[in-house]
Amino acid sequence: ARLQAGVVRAPLRASPVAPLKWTLSRLASYWWDPALHLLLVVVGYRLAYELRFDFATPPEAAQVFWMSLPLLVLIRLPAYAKAGVFRAYWLHFGLQDLLTLAMAVTISSLCFVVALTMAGLFPGVPRSVLLVDWASAIFFAGGIPFIVRSLREGPVPFATRSGRRTIVVGAGGRAELLLREARRAEEHALNVVALVDLDGSRRERTIRGVRV
Repeated sequence: ARLQAGVVRAPLRASPVAPLKWTLSRLASYWWDPALHLLLVVVGYRLAYELRFDFATPPEAAQVFWMSLPLLVLIRLPAYAKAGVFRAYWLHFGLQDLLTLAMAVTISSLCFVVALTMAGLFPGVPRSVLLVDWASAIFFAGGIPFIVRSLREGPVPFATRSGRRTIVVGAGGRAELLLREARRAEEHALNVVALVDLDGSRRERTIRGVRV
């Protein structure tokens, strides 16, 4: 008799899914981004009023601020959620995240103007306040993470670098990627002190603060 080799596959059984436990820390991490952006929206809008009136906002303008603030929050935060701004990771905030944020801020600002007009508050809100609020929203929610990431990945002047002193052979895109990942790592195992360019075209230049 001829034996035929075969593979016998056992039927897959659906493993029981453990119920999701919403602990206090999980709830805090879930609401951290919306709460932070809520704070930034309020601070940016208030700063726009203070800059418009030279930090001496009259009572009439302050009243319009408090009347229009709920409209701005109810429009901007859903726009952030729809665009995926809350899902952006600050330590890896990139150009695409910044463009997405700028689009969400622009759309929400236009909708805010429409809502102010319908509520009869647009003559009371100065146009300069709307413009400064638009710029401050992009800066606070996008510029600050971008600066934090740049400082985290780039060289810090007068800082003592830790790790093994290393010379990298190559000065192209892979070398730049290696420098970026080495500085992202929590444990700085490598301290790149120089790059060696094989063809000499990048000699005497610097890549992320490291001399070629």
